[in-house]
Parts: sequence; structure tokens; C-alpha cells
Amino acid sequence: MKKTILLGTLILTLFSSCQKSWEEKCVEDAQVYTETRCPYNITPTLAIDSMIYNPKNNCLLYYYSALGNLDNPELFTEEKKADYKIDLKQTLINDISTRQYKEHDVTFRYIYKSRKTKDVLLDIKFESKDYK
Repeated sequence: MKKTILLGTLILTLFSSCQKSWEEKCVEDAQVYTETRCPYNITPTLAIDSMIYNPKNNCLLYYYSALGNLDNPELFTEEKKADYKIDLKQTLINDISTRQYKEHDVTFRYIYKSRKTKDVLLDIKFESKDYK
């Protein structure tokens, strides 16, 4: 009987020590996503290049490349950037795939770069107060 209790306690201790923290899981998930799915052309004019989670500031960062007709700085005027931000915010609010991140008050940041010049065309950040 003592051996059974000791063995059960040992197994429980081993399994609990194998648990990853939320931050470790996010870092690993973002790395696996990037390694297995990126770069990926979402549309003929937009590709996702990588996803990175930074546990220091609880931020999930997406890097995109503008392609083809979208790879034009003239399409990223201040007025257009404001429109893009509104659309992206609504998409984030409605996105159920990011629910767990939102429950942990993750900051979402989206950086769009020109594929040709590598210049940043758009850099948008949403904190939990923006999407809750």
C-alpha cells in the first residue's frame, strides 16, 4: 500500500514537472507555426512571414510581407492606415483562434513590410483594452 502511494506521488510529481508555463507554450507554438507554415501566401498580395511570442512583454507579433499591387507605399497613407487598423481590430475581436491569447491579455502586434524594399509599411499594436 505504501509503495502504491509512493509510486502515485512520484508519477504525479513527474507529470507536473513536465508542464510548461503559459509563456513557454506560447513561445513554442509561435516557433512551430513559423517553422511549419511560414512563409505562406495568404492572398496574391499578402504573405505571413513569421509569428513570434515575446514573454517579456506578453506580445504576439506577426510579420507580413506586401506583395504585388499591395507592395506600394502610396497605399499606406495615414488615412488608409487608420482604415486598416479599424478592419484589423474588428478581425481580432471576432477571431476565435486567438481566444486563449486574449484571455491572457496578450498584446497583438502586426508588422507589414514591403517585400521589395523591406521598409515597414504598417505597424499596428492592440493591447487587451483595445479588443475586450
